[in-house]
Amino acid sequence: MRRKTAGIPVLLLAIATLSGCQAFFTTSLGSSLARDTITVPADISNAEAAAILAGEPSDAMLESLLAVLNDQAAAGDTGAATLAAEAAISVSGASETIMSTVSEVIATSTPPTDISALVAALKSGAAATGVVPALDRLSDPEVRSGLEPTELIVAAVLLATSALDAHGVDVSDPASPTGDLANYKLDPAVTLALQLAQDAAAALPAGSAGASMADMLASFFPME
Repeated sequence: MRRKTAGIPVLLLAIATLSGCQAFFTTSLGSSLARDTITVPADISNAEAAAILAGEPSDAMLESLLAVLNDQAAAGDTGAATLAAEAAISVSGASETIMSTVSEVIATSTPPTDISALVAALKSGAAATGVVPALDRLSDPEVRSGLEPTELIVAAVLLATSALDAHGVDVSDPASPTGDLANYKLDPAVTLALQLAQDAAAALPAGSAGASMADMLASFFPME
């Protein structure tokens, strides 16, 4: 994974040109808007699930959809596994959390030196029911091949965050992380996070704002 952080402030400014920043995390990553609660049928098709994710489902509907997709994925449905990962990202709220940090970097042209608030929000998102099980299935190349690079970045950050407490790792100051770093790096969630981050960086043009953002987010966690 590249760690060229010196050029990040300038390159991240380019994100502002991507349809007002927020479009960088669109597709299934948009904010959920309130609608009536709907119970998702257990036999929902991949196409129907994808249509829901492409819309503006309520939080309750997303949570119900994630539970159903996780069940289908556990039964061997690869398409459902990919959709479950997308739903998990939306349920976690991580895209909005990350965009807040990116927007701050754009405004200040300086990467943050204290990411404690970001980490707390990401921990909360990763702890949501069904999120980590859905993201764990991205270890299957066929499952993760259906995600966009930006989705892989968010999934990587969530997985890296989910393993922090198990190893007593504190990354509030990303330049000086503390804790059992050796075993943290060996945690299956972290090794998968590193793979996803590398895949995302490889899929984005070298030197692009997206690749630089992937580097910045990965640098927050001692994954390698």
